Amino acid sequence: MKEWDFKHIIAFALLLLAIIPQPASAMDTTEKKSGSKAHKTIKADRGKWYRALVPKSIVAQYAGNIGAVSAGVEWSYGKNGRWGTSILFGCIPRYYSSCSKATTTLKQRFTPYTIDINEHIVFKPFECGLFLNTIMNGEFWVKAPSKYPDGYYGFATRVRTNIYIGQRLDLLLPEKYSEQIKSLSLYYELSTCDFHIVSYATNSKYLDLGDLFCLGLGMKVNF
Repeated sequence: MKEWDFKHIIAFALLLLAIIPQPASAMDTTEKKSGSKAHKTIKADRGKWYRALVPKSIVAQYAGNIGAVSAGVEWSYGKNGRWGTSILFGCIPRYYSSCSKATTTLKQRFTPYTIDINEHIVFKPFECGLFLNTIMNGEFWVKAPSKYPDGYYGFATRVRTNIYIGQRLDLLLPEKYSEQIKSLSLYYELSTCDFHIVSYATNSKYLDLGDLFCLGLGMKVNF
């Protein structure tokens, strides 16, 4: 575990503590104590900006080209949360290498439409997006070391660009339980990266289509 970047891990833990949503009643109480309409308007504007900055979901994912396990937060926006931006931190176990490795992922999501199964279940039959993933380890690089000739490696080993498609099921909690947590989401996604696409295109005789994709399974807690 010596290769882990503990500064990033500590920063992520502090981030999770900082983004726990405040109850709406706290803001309402502050506004009631304000002595003027102007103060109320300022408080409302600040509350609006605060709510925009606070992530709407906490995410946990298994596999999917971003590490064996990953966790982070997501900001949702647009009509019915159609768009989403996530930041996740994960780990790659040691396996056959000398140490475990930490990963960071920036993900952009698009969900074009939803289907209401009933008052408690919402199905999202198609999600897609792209994400950048990096391994925080000195063994990987963005620019090839000088010991390699120019053009010897066509891809950086430290950063991967990925695309994915998937589906999601939202479980809406009853109103009496949803003061803070509004729903739970279960999802899967199939992803592939730039390196795999080029490898398959140039070696399709030796690679199966299944070698192109990686399955990821995840869960979201939505506020």
